[in-house]
Amino acid sequence: MAQGYILVQVSVAQQSLPLENAKVEIYAHDGEERNLISSSFTDPEGKTVRFTVEAPDISFSETPDNTSTPFSLFDVFITSSGFYSVAVRDMQVFAERTSIQYVNMIPLPEGVTEGEKIIVVVPQNL
Repeated sequence: MAQGYILVQVSVAQQSLPLENAKVEIYAHDGEERNLISSSFTDPEGKTVRFTVEAPDISFSETPDNTSTPFSLFDVFITSSGFYSVAVRDMQVFAERTSIQYVNMIPLPEGVTEGEKIIVVVPQNL
């Protein structure tokens, strides 16, 4: 296995303001089972650290006749007090590349204490 990278940029107000201290969790999954592999909080610019994750060898994405999936799939969960939680499912990560996920957090309505927004990334037709 090779290494790929995930960077998450969290903001509010249609991506015009960065959101500091949002909790970001990265999960690897194999079918139904999810395993937490890393977590971090966003910095003052709304960015996480660059997470290092496992990905298939880069040769899988550079060979036209390859029948193996050239990327790994990860789930990303973002939470912050006063905002809907966001779940990004099946984020694709290739070897030697940084996959950047932009997330716009939506404030919860007054009197509501929790809610979730789910984003499903459709697999690439490679």
